[in-house]
Order: sequence, then C-alpha cells, then structure tokens
Amino acid sequence: MEKKSHTMSPEERNTVAIHEAGHAVVGWMLEHTDPLLKLSIVPRTNATLGYAQYLPSDNKLYSTEQLFDRMCMALGGRAGRGKDIPESYYRSRKTTFRKEVRILIGKAFQATDTILEENLDKLKALAEELLNQGSS
Repeated sequence: MEKKSHTMSPEERNTVAIHEAGHAVVGWMLEHTDPLLKLSIVPRTNATLGYAQYLPSDNKLYSTEQLFDRMCMALGGRAGRGKDIPESYYRSRKTTFRKEVRILIGKAFQATDTILEENLDKLKALAEELLNQGSS
C-alpha cells in the first residue's frame, strides 16, 4: 500500500532509485538469484522508501554460490549508490566499503560461531530431535 504522507525530495527519490536499481542490476547479472517481479520507489506503509520484489524460489537449502549471489544482490543497493558520485570519490569509498563488508561478515561469523559454541548441547539436541521427527 502506498504511503501518501511522505513525499520524497528529488534527491531522496534519486538515491532510492539508484539503491533499488543496484539490487535489481546485480540480481539480473548473477546466475543464482530469484527473478525480479517488481521494482518501485513508491514509499510504503512499512517505512521502506522503495522495494524490489522477487519471485520466491522453492529452494530450502542453498549452495555456497547461491548464498554468495544473494549476498551480492543484497549489497547491490548500497554499492549502487556509489555509481552516482564522481569516480575518484567512488574509488576511495569502494576500498572502504570492501573493508567494512569484510569486517561486518567477520563479526557476523564470529558472533554466530560463539553462539553455537556456547549452545552446542542445544544445537545437538535440536538436530537430533529434527532427525527423529524426520524418521517417524
């Protein structure tokens, strides 16, 4: 549903358009992403300024390549915003962006690893329960 109470400035619209296009273009270029159904910069009631809607896949499990492509598509929005600024600035931001991504992914992996290590008994018990349910 369109949100009528928020009108974006031309600058905001441009930023949102580039952001959403970044998602779409990266998705189009990659093999393991879901097909794009709709792309919009119309503000929505759920506080998003735009959105890209994809046809959902039937996959329940994803390969490393599929996850990587999906991560790239998700990052395409932020990376796409860099394309509308001078190339010299973009080059310096690109290096910074890559460092930030590595740090973020590293932190996410470390936090996940810590949670699993601290809850290894729960992980094993839950996995065992799921296996038992699957065999009955």
